Amino acid sequence: MNKTTNKSSRAGQTREKTKRKKVWTPPSYLDTPNAPTGFRHRWVRVEILGYVDTKNIQGRLRSGYELVRADEFPGDDYAVIPDGKYAGVIG
Repeated sequence: MNKTTNKSSRAGQTREKTKRKKVWTPPSYLDTPNAPTGFRHRWVRVEILGYVDTKNIQGRLRSGYELVRADEFPGDDYAVIPDGKYAGVIG
């Protein structure tokens, strides 16, 4: 009766223990449309605590940011600003 016994614990035999750890990536709570080649999409703060942040928007526009309209991406469904100066812009 010479049996070979496995001395490792059952928890150590699971696949989760041998799996390689995933690389951390920052969470993304907001989806963005796929950007054209050579460009990247970024979210710009429009409002904070119920007040319009005009200084932030105008500063971004002066530095080269361009607002993206929803009609530029007809196959996708994104939240759109319904009225005002930025009507039709994804936001």
